[in-house]
Amino acid sequence: RQEQAAAGWTAVLETRILPGGAFEVAVAMKDARGAPIADLTVTGNLRRPAQSEHDHVLAFHDDGKGIYRVQVPGVETGQWLLDFSAAGGQSPFYAEKTLWVR
Repeated sequence: RQEQAAAGWTAVLETRILPGGAFEVAVAMKDARGAPIADLTVTGNLRRPAQSEHDHVLAFHDDGKGIYRVQVPGVETGQWLLDFSAAGGQSPFYAEKTLWVR
């Protein structure tokens, strides 16, 4: 995590329910100057704290502007744990977040 902090990268997370019910996670990756970081490989997991049968492995798609998106069908309301990593730059980036789907 020291390398991650030294690189100064940030991730801004947005979530939404799409028409049709899929859950979308979008991560905007930015460098220390606030510029978008494109061409990364972003993967992760969306997990239910007490029900592993609902867990999802995530492979995000790069929109070419430093925003990485994934759509996940079948996400029920409640608490979820998201972890993701971004690789391909000067150092790997890792983050965890608790999400509430309503």
